[in-house]
Formats: sequence, structure tokens, C-alpha cells
Amino acid sequence: MKLHVDYTRAESIFNVLLERLKEKKFPYDRDLELVPDKIFEHFEPRSIQHALFLFCACYYMRGGIKSSTAIMSLSNVCDAHPEFFIPEYISEIKSTDEENKLIKKMMGVLQDNGLAFNASVIPKFWIRNFQKLHTFWNGNPMSLLKSTNSYKKTCEIISNKGTFSSAHPNGFYGFQEKMVSMLIYFYIHAEIVDSATFPIPIDFHVLRIMVAHKIITKGKYKENKNFFGDEILKKARSLSVRYCKNNNISSKELSDALWFLSRDLCGTHPGNESHIGPYKARKTEIQPIKVIWNKSQVQAFNKSCLLCPIEKTCCFNIPSANYYRQGKLITRGLRGKPAQMYLFTGI
Repeated sequence: MKLHVDYTRAESIFNVLLERLKEKKFPYDRDLELVPDKIFEHFEPRSIQHALFLFCACYYMRGGIKSSTAIMSLSNVCDAHPEFFIPEYISEIKSTDEENKLIKKMMGVLQDNGLAFNASVIPKFWIRNFQKLHTFWNGNPMSLLKSTNSYKKTCEIISNKGTFSSAHPNGFYGFQEKMVSMLIYFYIHAEIVDSATFPIPIDFHVLRIMVAHKIITKGKYKENKNFFGDEILKKARSLSVRYCKNNNISSKELSDALWFLSRDLCGTHPGNESHIGPYKARKTEIQPIKVIWNKSQVQAFNKSCLLCPIEKTCCFNIPSANYYRQGKLITRGLRGKPAQMYLFTGI
């Protein structure tokens, strides 16, 4: 069944969030910096070193570890081993044995600094990508974005489509459309490149808002319906560009409005909490925690949904556990609220 996008509903909901973000009202009245200032201790802002650090940060922007935690941990790696962030140093490797030794060393350093997530594959990505940057792009990832103003062409340059080739300047391990958008987001935030309209990074948090608020729908409601797939990613990217262009809104601002709302509020609703079984890859068992509206669950609701500026349009529970463990974006059930909340008009 095809997905449907309600552009009018999206416009209304996004407008509310962007206004709150602009005025720094709850939930945007706190520190919303994804990249902590501490990383500037390592290099000059907007330098090649800064750009290389953010390029590497993209490896950890795919779930499995909190984004700000990953960046701080990566900052510690930079403290201990600044040579890992120099493409010229990485490119001195001339043999398979040397590469394997460096992979093993990097794996250990990453794990020791709290970056066990994908530690078995990221060092290889890191090495091969830096070698390509050194060979074809003068070791400067800023050149990847500054060579064109087209998002489509930028994806053609950065995204790894099919087989990775060290003999070709285009295509980098770990980068598809979402990570290309993430890199653009980082570089605009850091003022490495000028602000531009681009598809925002579409991840779980953005999709949760779009599905929970019926901005993107898929036929009649059915519990545990899985929305995830290429179609929803394409429609969400297209929607974000359309809204930003029509309203002269920064893509970064729209990304922040959706992402921080879901991260800081939505997961607190008791209906989005889960029991996670022993790790079995995509077959890991996920069970919802029963919502009985005990004292702690009511308090959780009061700290999240009750204060949410778009609570009235939110329809479904969409748990993160199924997404990160099973690769599914499911509607667990209608979003409930404590019985006493129904006694008050407008709540």
C-alpha cells in the first residue's frame, strides 16, 4: 500500500514547532547543540581538521549510541590519537598487513573510548575513506560539498553506490542520503559552508514525528504496522525540501525542531518504553511495557506529552527499540493518556 503525505497537516505542525524554536520556548529552551563546544579545543573552527572531525562523526549518527555522547567520545579519541584524523598519515599504509594492524589499533582505541558501536567495521571505513580523500580531494572533505550546489550531485559524489572503488574519486563507505544530509547539517552548523536548502537527515526521530502525527499515513490504522522502507525515506526527504523552500525556512532549523522534540519528549511516554530481549540481531525480541498509569507513568506523561506544543495532533506510540534493534518503524498503538486527563477540555 502506498504512503500518503498530508502537506497541509505538515505545514500546520511544522509552523508551530518552528515558531517555538525561533522563540526558544519549551522544549527548545535548553542547550540544543548536537556538537559540544569542547571539540573546538582540538582545532581552529572551520579548518580542514574541523571538517575531517565532523566527517568522522557521521559514522556514529545512525543510532546505537547517543549522538552527543559519540561526538564527545570521538573528541577523546582525537585527544589521544590526533594522527587518526590526518588523511596523509592514514595514506602512508602500503600493505594489507599494515592496514590490518592499524584497523586493530583503531578498533581498540575506539572501544576504550566508549565507541564500541560498529567498531568492527568503522576503522575500515575510516581508513579507506581517508585514503580516497587524500588521493582525490587533497585530504579536504569540504571540497566534496563546495564542488557543486546540487544536493543530487553531492549525493553522487559522496554516496557509496554498489562496490566501493579506491580508484574512483566518488563514493565513500558509510554514506548514503541520510549521511550526506548529516554532513551538510554539520558543515552548515559549523559555518564551514553557507546555509542551503537540502533534505534534512531522515532518521528515527524525524520519522516518528511524521508518522505519529499522521503527516505520512499508510491506509487504515493497524497496530504494529511497519512504515520503514525506501518509500517513506524518499517522501520524508521530499517533504522537508518542499516545506523549507515554500516557507523560506532553513533546513537545519526544521531538522532541529523535529529531531530534538522526538529525542527529548516522545521517548518519555510510557507507551514507547520496551523490554528488550537478548541480542539476536534483527530477531531480537521486543515487548512493550504495560501502561497502567501508575504514579511514575503519570509523571512521565506530565513531563512530556502534557507540555508538548503539538500534543493534540499526536496519535500513535512509536517505540525506538523496534527501529534500532529490528529495523522497523511500527505504530505500537494509539497514544494514551492518564484517565484524569480526559476530564479537562483541551488536554
